[in-house]
Amino acid sequence: MLLFAIIYYAVNGVFFSFFNFLFGINGRKNSSKRVDFTKSMLTLMMWMLSFSLISLLPEFGFQPAFLSDIYSFWTIAIILIAFILIDFLEYWIHLFFHKSPFLWKFHRVHHESFELNWSKALRLSVVESFGTSLFINLFLFILFGKEKLILLVILFGSKRFYGFFLHSNTDVAYGKAVLYFSSPRFHHWHHATLTQNPLNLSTLFPIWDKIFGTYYGEGSEIPRIYGIRNSEDKLSQNGKTIQVI
Repeated sequence: MLLFAIIYYAVNGVFFSFFNFLFGINGRKNSSKRVDFTKSMLTLMMWMLSFSLISLLPEFGFQPAFLSDIYSFWTIAIILIAFILIDFLEYWIHLFFHKSPFLWKFHRVHHESFELNWSKALRLSVVESFGTSLFINLFLFILFGKEKLILLVILFGSKRFYGFFLHSNTDVAYGKAVLYFSSPRFHHWHHATLTQNPLNLSTLFPIWDKIFGTYYGEGSEIPRIYGIRNSEDKLSQNGKTIQVI
């Protein structure tokens, strides 16, 4: 597991270092390029440990027969539905980690950094990284069984990769398209607003923020400050004023 984590980390490190070189925000402090190697490795190992534990579970026979063909219409349709459902579940898990005083003790480490880069997506406590991935992998196992678990891990691994992109030190905005897909600027505002009243929680589909009243959008520029600190700075959009910290 450790070797795989190192290789996975190195590949992402090389890719996003080059990506940052091409599209990185000019004028940001050098600390915005500093990666959280130790916390990132622990997070990767917790993700792999949770997958390993689920893979040890015995097979069960609840899957409908039409799921036996991996290329069937129903299998592809259910995988796409599961993809959307996982994003929905992750939205609520994320919100609970902010709203629950107990869970916030574990999640706050993700918001303590004053700068963002791709590795901050992996800056998680062991409790959060293991617990969340175990819950999601167990859900996938129940829905699809062990036979397709590897396929789904690869599929949702791409979702994790997109999370690295959202935390990257880049000001990438989608404009009106942000109503359908989260952008780096969209997520950067999540790290700039009050952590106990969080906005822009969605990882992939901002529709959840729209529906449940936590949508801020991309704003007119990238946030100036991040982290957990006191400030009198305010941001405003659509007549709504929000304090940022």
